[in-house]
Order: sequence, then structure tokens, then C-alpha cells
Amino acid sequence: NQIHKVAEMGLFSGTGENVFSPDLPMTRAMFVTVLHRYAGNPEAEKADFDDIEDSWYTDAVSWAAQNGIVSGTGENKFSPDAYITRGQIATILCRYKNGKILDINSINSFNDSGTIPDWGKEPIAWAIEQGLIMGRSGGNIAFNDNATRAETAVIFTRFLNIK
Repeated sequence: NQIHKVAEMGLFSGTGENVFSPDLPMTRAMFVTVLHRYAGNPEAEKADFDDIEDSWYTDAVSWAAQNGIVSGTGENKFSPDAYITRGQIATILCRYKNGKILDINSINSFNDSGTIPDWGKEPIAWAIEQGLIMGRSGGNIAFNDNATRAETAVIFTRFLNIK
């Protein structure tokens, strides 16, 4: 399954010895670390976020910020321990791939499309077009919902297939 695949690739690690915790929410630091591992752990100068100190995620956040993949959550913060949303995942992956779309109408088929902020419309449309993110029950895209570790593993497995 997808969890085994991303774990075997060394992209995801567990939350303890032989424990993945699939139902736990994914944090922003965890997600950026997964993407950093996927990119080959490139080096970068330390990011200038006020809430980033020397930690297991510092190199990943610094790399992502230096490359315009993340821009923080406002007030010079990255919010590493905040749970990542489905919309933030779409935005980060779209920026990483320099994803471009011509039409954002794919979002209009979801009941909650009106809750998607302007900055997130193109990235979530790109993620939908790429088959990374599907709707949830009730016909919602759930842009602002937190993503679990299992859900993130599925999205990232799909991401691995993008050329």
C-alpha cells in the first residue's frame, strides 16, 4: 500500500518504533521534510522564520523557503507544528513542480468551492488535474481540512507518478 511505499523509499518515517500513526494529522514540518527527502536533502542557508530553531526539520524548511516552495503563515512564522491542510499540500506541491494550469473551473464541481481562498484556487485546481487530491464525501474538496498522515502518504504516492 501507499504507506509502505513511501516508508520504504525513506520519505516518511514513523512516529515511534514500528509505528506510523496513520490517523494523526500531518504537521507542516513533517510534510516539508518529506518533500525535502524526495528532493534528495539539498542544503540551504537557514531560513529567517522567527519560529524555526535548530531542529529535525530546520534544513527542510530552510530549503523549501529558499526555493519559494513555502512562504510561511504570516508575521515571519512558518508554524512547523501546525497541522497541514489539504490546500497547503496542494500549494506546496504545485510550487515544487512549478505547476501551471489554464483553467480553474475544475474546482467549481465541488460543493465547497466558495471556501477556497483566491491564493489557493490555482494550486488546488492543479492538484485536482494531476489526480493528487480528490473530493471527500459530500462532494467537498475540503481545502481547509487538516490532512492525516495516511491521506498525505496517498497524495504523495500519487505525486511520485507526475512527470
